[in-house]
Amino acid sequence: MLFTLSGCFEIIEEITIYPDGKGKAGLTVNLSQGKAKLSSIMLMDSIKGNAVPTKEEILAELETAKEIANSTQGLHNVSLTANFDDFIFELTCNFDSVECLNHFVYNLENYYTEREIPIKQLYSFKKNIYLRNADFLVPNKHKKMIAEEKGNLLSAKYISIVRLPFEVIEMSNEKAKLAKNKKAVMLRIGGDKLLENTNTVTNKIKIKSS
Repeated sequence: MLFTLSGCFEIIEEITIYPDGKGKAGLTVNLSQGKAKLSSIMLMDSIKGNAVPTKEEILAELETAKEIANSTQGLHNVSLTANFDDFIFELTCNFDSVECLNHFVYNLENYYTEREIPIKQLYSFKKNIYLRNADFLVPNKHKKMIAEEKGNLLSAKYISIVRLPFEVIEMSNEKAKLAKNKKAVMLRIGGDKLLENTNTVTNKIKIKSS
């Protein structure tokens, strides 16, 4: 469904880390710019040979993600918001350490696959260094679709925001932007670049000691 929206969507990841290492995480999928088209698509059985999920099916998948988050050790206060009027979906939670998010991703991936997938070290916060490590490799079976829809992905965006407890000293990703207070970093990547794996959200951020 995302590929039919002429690129009118944003995926926003937000991480906030407190001085004690605990924090809050959120993932928002914002399809509001294409809500008129989406409303029409939702009335269809299929589009471009792909079945269109019902509202109930989408909610069931979102609830599954919420249940997996609730069952992941170290995650608390899991909240799910599904707005089908504006097509904005958000999952948030508190964590005991940012590394707990690695276990959530592990649990989520293994729920949907028949073979066990090793845990990935996507998030880390140790010795005043925050690491967001990601490599969005597109499976071969989807590469043809990506090539066909590349033009429609030009205005799609993936936005990563991390808020840290102390001022940032340095960061590895040259495309990342530092906030005026020097305690927040934002990285914005176009959908086509991300799916082609020509840009990355990987960023190593060093902050001052307390």
